[in-house]
Amino acid sequence: MIEKCFECGEVATERHHVIPRSKGGTKTVPLCQKCHGLVHGMKRLNISELTKAALNARKEKVGEWRTGYKFSDVERGEAAAKVTAKAAANKNTMLAKGYAKRLQADGLTLEAIAARLNAEGHKAPHGGTFAKIQVKRLLAK
Repeated sequence: MIEKCFECGEVATERHHVIPRSKGGTKTVPLCQKCHGLVHGMKRLNISELTKAALNARKEKVGEWRTGYKFSDVERGEAAAKVTAKAAANKNTMLAKGYAKRLQADGLTLEAIAARLNAEGHKAPHGGTFAKIQVKRLLAK
């Protein structure tokens, strides 16, 4: 379905944050390129110039990440811990995948592979135990 510009009714080509993302806004409205440019005080919307202006504004603010959202030191630590945990989970998944492929090459069924992975303490990508369907999905990746 083609969206129409919230302001003029033309075909919308942009999604404009009503409240800037840097201030926590999540809702957007559809706008055509002309109306979106007018919102940003330009006759024609120039994405390159908007991006440069946003990056320069963020460089001047202390304590902001490139996304423009402010984080406390605690939140930064929590985010880093999540990234580390996700990397560990991905590593475990890749190890389980390699092992499952070797077991499959040895002629084991999906059920037998799941049982072996579970018996040896491997965790499924969702953190639980392996079942036939998880092994099938793991081998398909």
